[in-house]
Amino acid sequence: MEFVAGFRALYDYHIKNNYVNALCHLLSEQEENILEHVLKLLEENKEVKKEVNILKENILLEESRNLIKSSELHGGIHIVYKLYENRTTEEIKILAKYIVSNDKCIAILGNKRGETGDLVVSRSGDVDIVVNGFFKEVLRVFDGKGGGNAYMCQGGVSPDRLELAMDKALSIVIDEINKR
Repeated sequence: MEFVAGFRALYDYHIKNNYVNALCHLLSEQEENILEHVLKLLEENKEVKKEVNILKENILLEESRNLIKSSELHGGIHIVYKLYENRTTEEIKILAKYIVSNDKCIAILGNKRGETGDLVVSRSGDVDIVVNGFFKEVLRVFDGKGGGNAYMCQGGVSPDRLELAMDKALSIVIDEINKR
C-alpha cells in the first residue's frame, strides 16, 4: 500500500488532475467518460494495426508476383535478384518466402539500411540447390555473418559490400543450375 500526505498529496493530485484535464481536452471528452474513450481508442488501434498488417502482406504478395514476372530464367528456374534500400528485414524475409512459395524460384534479396546490409537467399522446394552449401562461403568472403538451412539463409554484410555478395551468390546459383 502506498500513500502520500500533506503537500506531496496536493502535488500528486495536481499532476494527475493536469493529466486528466489534458486528456479530456485532447480527446474532446468529459472527465467521467475519459477511461471508456481511451479503451475504445486502444481497441480501434488494435483493429487498425491488424488491417494494416493484412494490407502490407497483400502488397508484399503482389510485389513478389511482379518480381517473379520480371525475373530472369536460367534452366527453367526464375531467379529473382533485387537490391532494396531501407526496407525492414522482416519485409525482405516475407518477400523471399512469397517468391519461393512458387515453383522453380530462387530469391536473392539485399537490403541496405543505414550501417547494415541484409542478404536473404532462398529457394523453392522443387529447386535442387542447397542454399546453405554456399551461403556461408559468400558471407566469409565478404566478412558477413549469418546462416540458415538448405532452403533459406539470411545474413548481414556491410552495405558497401552487399551488392558484391549478392553478385557472388547469383554467380554460384547460375553455376549450380548450369551443372545440371
